[in-house]
Amino acid sequence: MEDPEREREHIVVADSDVLIRHAISDYLRHCGFSVIEASHAEDVLIILADDSGQRLKAILCDADLQGEMNGFRLRASVKKIRPDLHVILSGSIEAAANAAAICAKKVLICGALTTPKEL
Repeated sequence: MEDPEREREHIVVADSDVLIRHAISDYLRHCGFSVIEASHAEDVLIILADDSGQRLKAILCDADLQGEMNGFRLRASVKKIRPDLHVILSGSIEAAANAAAICAKKVLICGALTTPKEL
C-alpha cells in the first residue's frame, strides 16, 4: 500500500513570523493539505529546487517576508523557475504597498508613491 502522504500535493507557507506561519499551516493541515513551512525566501527556493516530482502546487507567502528577498521578489524568482506554480501573497495593505514600491524602485511616503528623484 502506498503512503497517502507521498500522493498529496504540497503547499509552502512562508512567513517570517513563526506564530502566523504556524497558525496558517495548522489550519491548512486541518483542511487536509500537506504543508511545508519556510521562514525566508531562500528556504522556499531550496524547497522548490528539491521538488523534482513537482508535487508543490502553491506558495502562500507574506508580501513583507524578511531576509534578502521579500514576497514580491520571491514570486518573480519562482515564476522564472516554475511559471505554473501559484504564488499567493498575503499581508497588510500597507506592507504590500511598501514591498511593491520597493520592487518598483519607488518609495511610499505618506500614502503616495514617489520616485527617489522627486524626494
